[in-house]
Parts: sequence; structure tokens; C-alpha cells
Amino acid sequence: VESGCNLDGENLGALVHFNCPVQLDTAAVTESVTGATIRGALTVTSTVQMMLWTERSYHEVGGATCFCYNTTWTSMVPRIDQNHLHHICGDNEHDPGPDCRDAVPTSEELSLDTSGLGISHSYAERVGLGLAGEPAQFELNKEKLLQMTNMGLRTAPIDIPPPAGWWTQSKQGAQSIDPLGRLVGQMGKMEQAEEGAVHFYKPVDGVF
Repeated sequence: VESGCNLDGENLGALVHFNCPVQLDTAAVTESVTGATIRGALTVTSTVQMMLWTERSYHEVGGATCFCYNTTWTSMVPRIDQNHLHHICGDNEHDPGPDCRDAVPTSEELSLDTSGLGISHSYAERVGLGLAGEPAQFELNKEKLLQMTNMGLRTAPIDIPPPAGWWTQSKQGAQSIDPLGRLVGQMGKMEQAEEGAVHFYKPVDGVF
């Protein structure tokens, strides 16, 4: 059943496909590196780079190996063996590489603090789903946004609130439903449910 973005009690018991606009005005991301808050965003990717020395080796079959160095912007920490600084290309007449003795890093330059380098992702704590200017019908939390990003999903399981007078409980008294397919009872009993399904039960005379 296509239901737009409206929760309709008449669809109980049917497989419902919701198509909801994302209310970006309800989302905000606090970026993990700077602590800055970006409103109207679902996720922010930060890349921290430094200009660091990188190493290149030159090897001659059956001969010697020498090394050259140059600086480049990078978000990864280059692996450099400081013992190689004693084998700079150009030190010996028969070195296989170019003469690069004019570009050699110091030990201090190879000991810089690079702990902040890398790529990080920050996510909104939550975002509403529904028509612009109207109350959100559903909500995606940070965990769902992370799942969609890491798994490359175009859809996500959402928590469906029950219509008035109905409860998301099993006949065994389960209090929560895992959207990936398991219903957990109060006594620890596991029941198989359809993947992505949400089950509602209406009490009769106050009893399930």
C-alpha cells in the first residue's frame, strides 16, 4: 500500500510503503573535529591534512637501494624509516636514483604530532520525516543514519508509532521490536517476525 507520509489506521495488517520528505530544518550536525554545528545537514565528512615528508625508494637489481624525500599534503601518516636517511640517493656515484641530497627531512620534522590526521564522519542526532511546515510523522535517529551511510542503503527501518488505542506489544507482552526481524518477549522468548515488520495489538477489555 502506498501511503505517502501519513500514518493511516486503515492500513493495519498491510505492507505499507511510506515516501517521506526529509525535514532538514530539524537536523543539525556537531562536527567532531572542530565542534562546529552545521544546521540543515544529515552528515558531515571532515578531512584533516598536514604537509609531511614522504619517502620513495630506488632499487637496482643486484645493487644498492637509495631513498629520496619530498613534502606533500596528506591525511595519512607516511611510513618512514629514519635509518634510510643514511642512504640518500646521490651519496654514492652508482646510486640508482636521482641526486636528491638537497631535500632531506630532519628528525624533528619526522616527529611531528600527527594524531589528528584522517577522515571522520559526524551525524545528526535525529531528523524528522514529513511534509515541510508540518509536524514530523516519523523520525530517523543517529543510529539509522549511520547504518544507511555505512551500508549504502537508500531506505531505512523506521519506528512506526501505533494509532490511537493500539500498542506495539506481542501477545507475550513484548515491549520492543527489532526492525531487522526479531520480537523479544518479557520472558526472553524470541519470535520470528517479517523483516522490517511492525506488529500492533489492540487490547480487548484491557487484555491482550
